[in-house]
Amino acid sequence: MRRIADTKGGLFHGASSWILGHEGFRRWHDTDDARLLWVKGDPGKGKTMLLITAVEALEQEVERPPTATEDTENTALSYFFCQATEEKLNNAVAVLRGLVYLLCAQQPWLASHLRARYDQAGTKLFNDANTFYSLARVLESILCDKRLKRLYLVVDALDECVVGRDQLLRLISDHAVASSRIKWIVSSRNVPEIEDALEINSPDDSGGYAASAGSDITLSLEVTQNAEQVERAVEAFIDHKLSNIRSLHAEQKTKRQLQDAIRKKANGTFLWVALVVNELGKAPSYRMLELVEKVPATLEAFYALMMDSARQSNEREWEHCQLVLAAAALAYRPLHLAELAMVSGLPPDIFAGHANRVQEVIALCGSFLTVREGVVYLIHQSVQDYLKDKAAAAIFPSGIGRVHREIFTRSVEGLSTGLRRDIYGLLHPGVPISDVKTPEPDPLATLRYSCIHWARHFCDAASAGSLEVTDLETIDRFIRGFFIYWLEAISLLRSMPASIVSIQQLSAFLEVSGKLTIVNTC
Repeated sequence: MRRIADTKGGLFHGASSWILGHEGFRRWHDTDDARLLWVKGDPGKGKTMLLITAVEALEQEVERPPTATEDTENTALSYFFCQATEEKLNNAVAVLRGLVYLLCAQQPWLASHLRARYDQAGTKLFNDANTFYSLARVLESILCDKRLKRLYLVVDALDECVVGRDQLLRLISDHAVASSRIKWIVSSRNVPEIEDALEINSPDDSGGYAASAGSDITLSLEVTQNAEQVERAVEAFIDHKLSNIRSLHAEQKTKRQLQDAIRKKANGTFLWVALVVNELGKAPSYRMLELVEKVPATLEAFYALMMDSARQSNEREWEHCQLVLAAAALAYRPLHLAELAMVSGLPPDIFAGHANRVQEVIALCGSFLTVREGVVYLIHQSVQDYLKDKAAAAIFPSGIGRVHREIFTRSVEGLSTGLRRDIYGLLHPGVPISDVKTPEPDPLATLRYSCIHWARHFCDAASAGSLEVTDLETIDRFIRGFFIYWLEAISLLRSMPASIVSIQQLSAFLEVSGKLTIVNTC
């Protein structure tokens, strides 16, 4: 949660604390009949920041000592923030793991429910085909524990749960009406399937929220709903962001003009405001008002403007932007700078030991990407959607399948070149993994992503019909020549389970194509 807030530029309470006083939130929190609160809105409307604010308030409630008139001793809170761009955060199993883990960490006596299932199933509880159902039983057992006086469960960005979302929605819907002790907050974009699954009525125009059968509340962030709160929040956010531009400190008149101009075009979209102000920070103060007047008033049009700006670079710089944006859009998780440089195919004079040069290329990509602690993130899920849809012709001129194949071939080439026996210099193969210290510099720094995901990109390329005849020969040479070194590397990275999944996918594809003998070694 902290990392997501930081990636989005930090939590500004002046633009999100209004939810705590909102009539719908208060009714959800204070009454027994309202058990599910759904916060919905278009991309960039501030849903995640509202839920982080709610979580922080609920944390304070759970942690404070009980008074004579209330009992918070057995009140618990658990939450999960989905992210479609990160594989470990975009599926229903991950959501249940997160919810159960936080509950057991917060109230250790609840771990007895988990232990009972673990004693029956062992490690299969966490990593087989029935994991969702097993963890659902654990959560259900916790929810039925009468020792819990109140339980808050928060799930952000349900639309970004791309695997098992229907199952998760059924679980939430079923338990949202099970007990007045259990309170859910969820958020998502305006997705009809989510609304249908949760059986929530559409918001009305009068109050900005609607109740369904007395138990469900919808809080819409569109300008037509909750207009006053959203408008005030956006104005506070604009003032906050402009205050961070030093050149405006001595030009209050210009700042007020910019506030008014941005407010008129913002349409309640915090992400749009953040992007505009980010661009203003690169310009002299005398041009800022002109820039705001020219900037389009929708996120998608703004993305198109940023794309056009990147394409106006010289040919070589644009090629580098294409490589970086394509890799960031298709990667299964955010990439470290060294990983991105290798996976994307940037030339050696840029990525060979020059992290600052990689960041210079990222800066050429407009505001699509942000770097936090050496990790490159797409600024928002809507960016990935845009790159893979509206901007696909520019970013993937040969097709998405071809880029998957290029990532596969670069990965295997990098592994074949970089892997070697005893790569960490341990000398003794029986060293416990807990005693292994990563050397500095890390010889696996550029290869971590490729070690785990090379086979998956091969399968993606195969599904798109983008393979070449030599690709099977490439896999054959790699497995025959480097399999033991690769096995050692994924062990050092503590990524054996994820790597096994990748090889299983590869094996399934090769079995269908009649080439299974290539991976018999695995």
